[in-house]
Amino acid sequence: MSAKKILIIEDNPANLKLASDILTAEGYEVLKATEGMAGLEILKQRHDQISLVLLDLKLPDMDGIEIIKKIKAGPDTRKIPVIVVSAHAMESDIKSSKEAGCADYITKPINIKGFLDRVSSVV
Repeated sequence: MSAKKILIIEDNPANLKLASDILTAEGYEVLKATEGMAGLEILKQRHDQISLVLLDLKLPDMDGIEIIKKIKAGPDTRKIPVIVVSAHAMESDIKSSKEAGCADYITKPINIKGFLDRVSSVV
């Protein structure tokens, strides 16, 4: 059986590396994008292989809520779960993300065990 693939859409290099290293060490295959449009393009091309999207809300080219809505509106991507991983812990950010269709919301800095538990509960 091949490793489950997780797409991380994150513009901060340190956060991207940390999440990628944690997931790779657990046996997941990680795909990476540093902008929303690049992440959506990966999803378009590989939607049938991706088990989960980890998404930062604040990206240079588009808002994370907009990305969630695009993922959930696509016939080929709507069933792929999205977990927001963000430093924004305001109740309004969490509520907006959930209303847009995200499966979970993890605040930064991440707790490694909690992060892995939440990822494994979705994939």
